[in-house]
Amino acid sequence: MYLHNSSSFSRKKLRIGEFLINGKLIDQRQLDEAIEYQCIYGGKLGTCLVELGFIDEWQFAKTLSKYHNLDYVEPHELMNVPQQIIDLLPAEIAVKYQAVPYRVDKTRLFIAISESTNQQVIDALTRATRHTVIPMAMPEIRLKLALKKYYAMPLPSRFESLAARIDKHQFLTGKPGVQKQPGPAQAPTQAMPEEKESPVDTTSWPMLGDQEGPEESEELLPASYQAAQPPRQMDRGEFLKRLANIQSREQIAEILFSYLRPNLAVCALWVIREQKIIGWKNSLNSEGFEELSFPLDHQSLLGTTIISGEHQLGPLDQITENRRLAKYFAAAAPHALAIPLTVRDRIVCVLYAQDELKKLQTEQNNLVTIARKLELAFNLLILRNKIIES
Repeated sequence: MYLHNSSSFSRKKLRIGEFLINGKLIDQRQLDEAIEYQCIYGGKLGTCLVELGFIDEWQFAKTLSKYHNLDYVEPHELMNVPQQIIDLLPAEIAVKYQAVPYRVDKTRLFIAISESTNQQVIDALTRATRHTVIPMAMPEIRLKLALKKYYAMPLPSRFESLAARIDKHQFLTGKPGVQKQPGPAQAPTQAMPEEKESPVDTTSWPMLGDQEGPEESEELLPASYQAAQPPRQMDRGEFLKRLANIQSREQIAEILFSYLRPNLAVCALWVIREQKIIGWKNSLNSEGFEELSFPLDHQSLLGTTIISGEHQLGPLDQITENRRLAKYFAAAAPHALAIPLTVRDRIVCVLYAQDELKKLQTEQNNLVTIARKLELAFNLLILRNKIIES
């Protein structure tokens, strides 16, 4: 472990994407693809780069520490922390702030933190542990794995799958290394130059969707979207205006449900990844929705929607996979409408509504129009992120 000491800390830092490009760890094409991936599937930019195979977890961890000018620790070492150190941070605090203690040195406690530069989080951890907290930057995937191991935090299937890939890669190579990646060859990887950070004066506005505090977490619901809040009717004008000003993928779901929730028994968004249709968000805030998935090649309302590329309206009591939906939402409404969302010429999401047949028939044209608006919102988010990051 080392503490990077650099006079560049006083400068305004480049954004992480630019920092990686300047170090020739990725190229612009890879950054653009990762931004698109992030806007559709969420997660931090580094997670998306690792998931796409553009950078190795170990390589990104080292770069992230240099970028934030913080302590560096090998990612796998975070998975072997003594229990007496883990016990210094209560589970509820660890999960809330996405933090895992690593080692203790007298009154100093080194902690890997998702928001490693957030002073309020550091202060909260200091109070909780009664130690002087020394923050460490750590890639999102390794931090979530550690939270699952030590504090039993549920891990979405996306991270389970990525962790299995990383473990397999490291087992086959015997050491950290760059993963084989699809498509055109990437720019050659090399060590980051030690003191060549650009003095370009960039703004302090972070990449949209890249700051995952409580409002962006994949496990925690946005603070402005809680089941305890009574639904408020949003008119169409407000809905469209807010959708045109979204700054993260989570806001797309939040705004959509605020608009549709008063009129429909159930509405939900699904994402398509790894030949599966996977739950993203639903208007009931139902637990475990992210773990609900359907294979693309199985007959179901959702599967038919993806294969045909057309919206589907039908009953939920005739096919096993459809009955799983009806049972999950525990709704008396026996019919559902599924509408595909196409972004960058491929279906990436499905807008789903469940209610009585007559209600769905009445709302069908409106929901198809809304789906087209959501496609525009995704494309707008991608363009904004590319403008800001480039």
